[in-house]
Amino acid sequence: MKRSQTLFFAGASVVIVIALVIAVSLSVRISRLQRTVTSLTESLGTELERQNELAQFLESNQRTATGQLQEVRRLLNLPTAEFRFPDSDATPETARHDPSTRFFQALDRLVLHHEHRRIREKLDTTFADSGDAVLLLRDRGLQAVPEGRAGSWRITARGPDAAQGAAPPFVTVTIGESGPPANVTVTPLAGEAESLAFDNDESFSARLVEVLGRILPEAETSVEQYEEARSLLVEASRSAAVRDALRAQDLTGELSSDTFPASFAVRAQDQGTLLTVEIDRRDFRILVDGTPIDAEQADPAADRAADPAAGPLTDQVAHRIAGKISALTPPAPDLEPDEQGRDKVQRIARDPAFQDYLDQRGVHLAEEPRETLGFYVFELTDRAGTLLGSFGVQKLTGELYLLDEDDLTITGLDTLERDTAALRDQPVSRNAADRALPEEFPAGFRGGASREGTDLLLIGTHEAQADAIMLLHLSPDRTISMISIPRDLYYNGRKLSHHQEIYGTQALVRRIGEITERQIDAYVAIEMYAFIEVVNILGGITLTLEEPLIDPTYRVRDDGEWGTLHYPAGTYSLNGIEALRIARSRATTNDFDRALRQQKILNALRHRINELHAGNLNTVYQLFRTLYEYVDTDLGAWELTQYFLAYRNAPIANRTGMTFDNILYATYSNVHNRGLTLEEAQEIEDFYYGLWILLPREDDWNVIPWFVEQNIRS
Repeated sequence: MKRSQTLFFAGASVVIVIALVIAVSLSVRISRLQRTVTSLTESLGTELERQNELAQFLESNQRTATGQLQEVRRLLNLPTAEFRFPDSDATPETARHDPSTRFFQALDRLVLHHEHRRIREKLDTTFADSGDAVLLLRDRGLQAVPEGRAGSWRITARGPDAAQGAAPPFVTVTIGESGPPANVTVTPLAGEAESLAFDNDESFSARLVEVLGRILPEAETSVEQYEEARSLLVEASRSAAVRDALRAQDLTGELSSDTFPASFAVRAQDQGTLLTVEIDRRDFRILVDGTPIDAEQADPAADRAADPAAGPLTDQVAHRIAGKISALTPPAPDLEPDEQGRDKVQRIARDPAFQDYLDQRGVHLAEEPRETLGFYVFELTDRAGTLLGSFGVQKLTGELYLLDEDDLTITGLDTLERDTAALRDQPVSRNAADRALPEEFPAGFRGGASREGTDLLLIGTHEAQADAIMLLHLSPDRTISMISIPRDLYYNGRKLSHHQEIYGTQALVRRIGEITERQIDAYVAIEMYAFIEVVNILGGITLTLEEPLIDPTYRVRDDGEWGTLHYPAGTYSLNGIEALRIARSRATTNDFDRALRQQKILNALRHRINELHAGNLNTVYQLFRTLYEYVDTDLGAWELTQYFLAYRNAPIANRTGMTFDNILYATYSNVHNRGLTLEEAQEIEDFYYGLWILLPREDDWNVIPWFVEQNIRS
């Protein structure tokens, strides 16, 4: 017995040893494979970048050669040829005029015509009283109703509302427009549509019924959510708050609850619709002129505090709609053209954003016009009262013009977009001094200084591009340094923003590490719309602007009215949308002023989180777990919490950014790639300048790690 036990344990030990050897061997092989894949990925990325840079050189040279060829053809009295480039949508001449292509297209169209005819017949049979779908629909209390156009069916609840179009469609079945081969698209009320190929076989009906059986349960849930939103809209639109707001403005409200989707329209007498409230087809939120009500509520608790009756959800929605109605300005009665023009000038003269814009430039605009033979003239004067020019309203047409001090026309306001395109161009470094290295930059600097502390990279993204990049250094002595890195920095043939879009976040982090010669310890990336949610989760932030922020190119819609983004100097409590507007605006300043605002917003977020946690570790962790869902990071929620707790009261030791005022210069990609000066490029007819880019001064990339070392407080 003992001997058998000994043999058993010996055998088990051998098996365990063998298993361990196999596990270690597999682990080593997997590790090697991972290193190989990583190496191949990095090599592929490097090759792609090299090929991209080569392609840009080739395109630039090809454009120059094309221009020269066109000039030669003109000198020889030959017709110029048409050439296609990546930014051109032109169709090749041969494809436009070769009639043979029409025969191919016509044949496809004929085949598709007959396939559509057969598929319509098949759908009619499938949804007939004795068709394959009848049992599935009858068991669920549903019916298929043909749409106005042949070949389209709505699956709705049984009842009279279905025929009248009031019942929401659980599923819509339509014939696809593309092909051949033809296909059927099955679209639930919410969720992804499915495409079903039509093979003209007997199994089509069964396959369609199988698809319907799979998606109808989820569609039923969506219909329930829609009906809840519909009831909410109906009750809110019929509330006393909405009725009182309509009566005060002498407006009318029209509820369309017997159509899909339900809507509520606010109208003025003999005027068009001023406000539309409807249900979003995707997530069934209540939309006011296309904007979800919940996204506009910066602080619902504040609303309830102001109006205790706004407790239930219906009352909250009703009070929101009533507030929008109260803020409406009904259209003015029809005016003569010259009266409309004068009204435009007088309204802009009273606009707070334009008043601040005038003050910044030391200009005064008269609110009342003087009259000349052909114009009503609103004078523009400087602080000394000297006439600079005027806005002129032509008496016959009401058109607006910019006039000089002698009342001579400079340009029409309608054509000003073309005339002032150059004014909006980003500045270009033209002088040698603008490209020279800083005097304090040590000759032969190569970076690589030893460092202490932690380097975090913060990235704000929009449509997959890096919109804001910030290097955050957390020093051992509990201070923070912030350095903004411009997204237009041109590295390896691309802007940094495009590195993010093409190669991904981790590749961008590696690029920043190469440029700054720093080991980036971790990154946190957040998308623009997620930023809105994060700020709202925190209950908003407080931000102080030392100077007015005015951005005429950034149009915003508040309370149903479109206006200019404008914040006078002062302190503001901002919700997510408002904070994002301030973070992204850059029309009247530049990317670097914007970067400093972004740093202030980041600091405001830090203070807001610090206020919320009240020293409770569990509260902080739960908060970060929630925020963690909105960010892309290589840190865990617990690690984020630890960093915050360690630096929640840390002072900002330094806050700066790389600019063409310190270590960078601005030019265009093809000017740089061709090795030209801007003046030389301007002498080349039809020269393609490429992208506006930033580069280190004297093209010495060592100036960037030097700048970073100078501005990090360890």
